[in-house]
Amino acid sequence: MGDKQLRGVVIRVADIEAVRERYTRLLGVEPTVLPDHVFSTPGQIAGILFDLGESFIQFITEVGEEAPLNVLTRNRGEGLSQISLWVEDVDAEMRTFEAEGVSFGASDPQDLPLGLVAFGHPKTLNGVMWELEEHPFIEGTATPRGTVQH
Repeated sequence: MGDKQLRGVVIRVADIEAVRERYTRLLGVEPTVLPDHVFSTPGQIAGILFDLGESFIQFITEVGEEAPLNVLTRNRGEGLSQISLWVEDVDAEMRTFEAEGVSFGASDPQDLPLGLVAFGHPKTLNGVMWELEEHPFIEGTATPRGTVQH
C-alpha cells in the first residue's frame, strides 16, 4: 500500500446556515460554498468547506425531501458522515479495504471533478463512509502533488 493522508472530515447537519455563521466565528475562516457538481449525487446535497491548509472540515445538508441524506439525518441526527483520505492508488486501496470486508458503492472508482474517488460503505466501516481520493504523492513525503480544491 502507498502513502495515505487524512484530508478531512465531513459532518452532516440540519441547518447549514447556522453552522456557517458559528464555525466562521470558531475557526476564523470563511467557508467555500461547494458547487453542486462536486457531489456524487448532484442536486441532492449542499455543502460548505472550511479550508484549514493541509486539511478541511466540510458540512453537508440534504436538498429536498427525497435526498438519501435526509433519511440518514432524520434517523441518526447530525454527526460525522465521512472521512476523506488522499491515497496514491485508489484501485489498490479498494482491494485492500475489500480484503478486510469493506464494500463500496460502485465496483470502480468514480471520476469526479476532485479526481478518482471510491466511497466505502458505512455499514462496513463502523457507521462512517470513507472516501478514498486518488492523488499522486511526492516521493518521500505525505504531500500530494498539486493542489486540489474541495
